[in-house]
Amino acid sequence: MDFRLLGELYGELHDDNFCFFYRGQFSDHITSQLFNISESKFADIKSKNKIRKKVNFLMVECIQNIERHGIAEPEHDPTLGFFSLRSQGDHFFLTSCNIVQTNIIEKLQSNLDQVNELDPDELKNLYKAVLGKGELSEKGGAGLGIIEMARKSSGNLDYEFVKINESLSYFYLQLSLSAEHELNVEGIPLKDSIRYHRMMLESDVHFIYSGLFTNETIKPIAHTLEQNVSLSSNKEKSRILFHVLIELMQNISKYAKTSEHGKEGIFTIRNADHSYEIHSANPVNRESMDRLSEIIDRVNSADMDELDYMYRSEMKKTNTEESSAGLGFIDIARTTQHKLEYMFDTIADERTYMIKVSV
Repeated sequence: MDFRLLGELYGELHDDNFCFFYRGQFSDHITSQLFNISESKFADIKSKNKIRKKVNFLMVECIQNIERHGIAEPEHDPTLGFFSLRSQGDHFFLTSCNIVQTNIIEKLQSNLDQVNELDPDELKNLYKAVLGKGELSEKGGAGLGIIEMARKSSGNLDYEFVKINESLSYFYLQLSLSAEHELNVEGIPLKDSIRYHRMMLESDVHFIYSGLFTNETIKPIAHTLEQNVSLSSNKEKSRILFHVLIELMQNISKYAKTSEHGKEGIFTIRNADHSYEIHSANPVNRESMDRLSEIIDRVNSADMDELDYMYRSEMKKTNTEESSAGLGFIDIARTTQHKLEYMFDTIADERTYMIKVSV
């Protein structure tokens, strides 16, 4: 991923209240952290308790569909799971993707079409029938979970199959949900999620988050990535990566221009030639733009001894906004031993600051 692609992503996702795209392994811990990331949205919704329960329920069903019904083959295992959650207004769009055997697609498609043709009472009756007889349980996910998704979501289940090879296909499933109980919510087409997943596969991106950056979002994002990124053979590198993740997200919460909702931006992480690249972008005002340029240029011009001296000097100062300015950048440069790449651009009619760090 380069700054051009980061800028395109930020511009495309700018109108979302928040969103995240996750590609990787799934576990109870990761699912819990994804819940925590989504929690930050519900404070702005009047009927937040009811919509929260529905979103959490549908997240569980989507992720269980990935875990239980995906095909885990060695060459595809790193790309096995994909899940995204996007919010626009009071609408939510959940998308999951898992790999299925191509020879079950016809049966799976028939089951999904059957579910989509039923009204709420018919879905309820079908659920009871399947619960009693165990029908619609073919490998691939067309069981009770699919029926429950249809009952809880606002409208039809949107789906698509994308061929991988002669024997395997990606199975994409998208659900929509409205806090205002609207049916057949229009907004984000499934093809958008498929395009983002394809981009993540091609660029080896693990995670994309766009929205508010607060303590409530920073911590679960960092813990999700800490759990997923496979660096068990290099504990020190894993520690450095987690440290840099926190610093860069706090950088957004510190320097981003404050919108009516708070500090907003975008954050991504990807594999790149035996290392990891972390990108972030956020809107800035003119004063912050000049300050950031001054700080990063000063950090990039220093050697390791000078960085150590700068770090110790900053640590001795009182903990104020002015005295601690640049401490995070100094720490990142010392820890990663890489120059900080950055640029400014105009995205969605706002001055935007973008930075890349390699670990």
